[in-house]
Amino acid sequence: MILYNKDVNPQGIRPELLLAIICANAYPADVGVSCIINGEHMLGSLHLSGNAIDFDVLEHSDLELNRGLTDNASLAKWLSAALPSCYDVVHEVSHVHVEYQPK
Repeated sequence: MILYNKDVNPQGIRPELLLAIICANAYPADVGVSCIINGEHMLGSLHLSGNAIDFDVLEHSDLELNRGLTDNASLAKWLSAALPSCYDVVHEVSHVHVEYQPK
């Protein structure tokens, strides 16, 4: 299931990011959306144009722990495998950053 931080505002999100949300929703552990356009970003960040989203795996159940699905590295691998090459998936320290960036 996808859960959203209260300050996440989807206004201005590019429709192409919906595929990333759908893929994250299929992940067999709860995933949070911590940032789309909200928050502080560097000049030129794809968040500012609605082309990036940040996910993180939420607190886990024993079942998820036993299946090895409790960390952001696993989520990053999952999303990298699920999304086409026009998406960049980056495992950051505290989250998984996904951006739509056609090549």
